[in-house]
Amino acid sequence: MSALPARTDALVIGGGVIGTSTACQLAEPGVDTVLLERGTLGSGASGATAGVLRPYFPGDPHTGSLALRSMAAYHSFAERTGTPLGLERVGFLVVFSDDHQVADFRRTQAAQRAAGVDVELVTASEAVRLNPLLSERAVLAAAWAPDAYVCDPAAIVRGYAAAAEEAGAVLHTDTPVTGLDPDGQVHTPTGSILADTLVCAAGPWSRAVASMARIDLPVTTYPIELLVTHPSPSVRLRLRGGYPDAAPATTLPMTLHASSGLRIRAWKDCFLGTEIEHLMLGNCLVTKVEAF
Repeated sequence: MSALPARTDALVIGGGVIGTSTACQLAEPGVDTVLLERGTLGSGASGATAGVLRPYFPGDPHTGSLALRSMAAYHSFAERTGTPLGLERVGFLVVFSDDHQVADFRRTQAAQRAAGVDVELVTASEAVRLNPLLSERAVLAAAWAPDAYVCDPAAIVRGYAAAAEEAGAVLHTDTPVTGLDPDGQVHTPTGSILADTLVCAAGPWSRAVASMARIDLPVTTYPIELLVTHPSPSVRLRLRGGYPDAAPATTLPMTLHASSGLRIRAWKDCFLGTEIEHLMLGNCLVTKVEAF
């Protein structure tokens, strides 16, 4: 690995999606940029996500408007970076089981649409048609946002990193930040570098990084479990509409159970669930659990 330069215009701390994107955006117009990542690129939260891009965030149209800008960037990502993301449109289904959830949706729907988010309220039967694994008896209604895509999060990091380096940015992995001085001097085990501007993109570790500069950054972290399961024979049958010899449904939407926070999506020939509190899918065989 090359030695750190003595100084740089901008120094980005963190090599995930946000860090590599920031380095790319800075380097392309000619800003002298260095990125420091404590491990490998994408080894933090960016490497442990459900891999879904969506503009609909229940109750939060402002985030939706920002997400729409990101969606536009991801649709042109391969052209810009040369790295395909494997985008597949699956949609996002939010399942409501309480009257107040339906009322909250209706209250905020106009704001969502004003922000540019395409979302509508659908009936329980329509929700089951979109996701055959749901039980209509447990669904009151649902929000349906068709513009949601599964992708390869690691490809986002690779693409932005390659584009950043092509534009002149210098990326250093296995280089944790160990100290920040008031004058912009940044210390690492392999040397120090003076930066005119610091960008903290350390994700869950941002508070610890900011504390080195005596800044209290109000970032609170908590673990989220990812559960990967193989569908049981009964679930496979439901995916075939009750007909054993029929072809299974090829696409399931990313589905959020509003009351419990459970999210599920198809993952190759398995299912991926996050924040497990209630099992909605019937009997499944658990093969792997990860937490971050």
